Amino acid sequence: MLARGVTLPGAWQGIYFYIVPEWGQLLNPKVWADAATQIFFSLGPGWGGLVSMASFNQFHYNNERCSIWIPVVNCGTSIFSGFVVFSVLGFAAERAGVPVGQVASAGPGLAFVTYPATVVMMPAPNFWALVFFFMLFLLGIDTMFVTIEAVIAGLLDEWPNLRARKRLITFFTCIVLFGLSIICNMEGGIHVLNLLDSHIAIVCVPVVCALELGAVHMYGAARLRRDVQFMTRRPLRASWLLLWRYAVPVVLLVITVYALREAAGPWGWFVALVSVACVPVHAAREIYGRKGTLMQRVRDSCRPSPEWGPTDPLIRQQWKELSANQAPCEEAVPLNKITN
Repeated sequence: MLARGVTLPGAWQGIYFYIVPEWGQLLNPKVWADAATQIFFSLGPGWGGLVSMASFNQFHYNNERCSIWIPVVNCGTSIFSGFVVFSVLGFAAERAGVPVGQVASAGPGLAFVTYPATVVMMPAPNFWALVFFFMLFLLGIDTMFVTIEAVIAGLLDEWPNLRARKRLITFFTCIVLFGLSIICNMEGGIHVLNLLDSHIAIVCVPVVCALELGAVHMYGAARLRRDVQFMTRRPLRASWLLLWRYAVPVVLLVITVYALREAAGPWGWFVALVSVACVPVHAAREIYGRKGTLMQRVRDSCRPSPEWGPTDPLIRQQWKELSANQAPCEEAVPLNKITN
C-alpha cells in the first residue's frame, strides 16, 4: 500500500503535510493529550496486556531488552503507517483541489470514511479496498489476543480453580464482551465510541499506571532491583528508577488532571472513573479481611505477600538465598548460581 500510495499524483503533498511540524502546536495541551492517548492505545501500558504476555516468558528472560525494543518497533510501525495514510490523503487532496488538512480527519472517520473513499479513486479499487479492510481486521484480531489474555489472566489469578476450564472461560468472556460492544454498532454507536475513546485511555490508564508505580514504591526499590537482577542476570540501571520515581509520575499527573478537566459532563466522568472503580473496591475488601486497627490493616495490605516469589521450587530456593544474603545490586549474580 505504501508503494502504491507514493506513486499516486499528489502523494508527496500529503507526505510533506505529515512530516513538516507546526511548532506552535506544541503549546496546545490537546496535542500532548492526543499523543498520550495514542501511546496508551498502541503500546498498551496500564491495560495489563504487557504484563500478562510477559508472564509466559522464561523466568530468566531479559525483559529489560524487550521493554526498549517493543516501544521502538511499535512507534516505528506507527510512523511507517503515517506515510501510508498521508500519501493517499495527498492524492485525495490533489483530486479534490483542496489542502490536505481538509481531507485529514481524526478519529474513526479516517479509517472508515476518508481513507476508503480515497481508495475508491485508485486504480483497481476493489483490490485495494480488500487489502485495506483485511489489514484492519488483522489489527483488530491481534489487539484482542492481548486484551482478552489480560482479562483471562486476571480472572484465573483471582479464582485459580477455574484454570482447568480456561477454554470455556475464554469463550464466555468473548461472548460477554461481544454483547457489550454491540452498542457501538447501533445508530448512536459513534457517540458511545467517541465517549470511550476520549475518556478511557486518557483518564483510567494513567491512573492505573500511577497505582502500579505506587506498588513499586511500596515493594521497595532495593527489592525490585534485586529481583530484576536475579531474573535478567544483570543489575537494573539507575535510569529506570529515576524515571519511575520522578519523570513518569509528573507526566501521569499532568495528563490525568488535563483529562479530568476536559471530561464531558456526568457521563464523561462516569465513563472515566468506572474502569478504575474495581481498584478501591478490591482494596476495601483486602483491608476488611485483615485483623487489627484500620491503620494496621492498611499497612499490612501494603506490604509484600510472604508467598511472593518464583513458583519453580529450585529457582524459588535460589531467590530466597539471594534475598537472605542481600547481594548488592551493583554486582551481577554469577551464572553458576542460577539454574535455567
